[in-house]
Amino acid sequence: MDNEKPTCNVNETTHEENCRDQQLWLGFYSDFAKRRKAICDMGAQKRKRSIGYGRSTIGPSPYEPVF
Repeated sequence: MDNEKPTCNVNETTHEENCRDQQLWLGFYSDFAKRRKAICDMGAQKRKRSIGYGRSTIGPSPYEPVF
């Protein structure tokens, strides 16, 4: 991640460091990371349900064969 974020700019006149681009980029990346985690966690929950974790023991699933 560090090699992707923009560097801070230095004003040649005042020699002040301006890291606004970097702060914006870190904010965008933080939002992206939160959305990615939410989507990946949602997918993990679907996979758990499809495998049978947390399934009710009342009866068989309508998709399970009954012998």
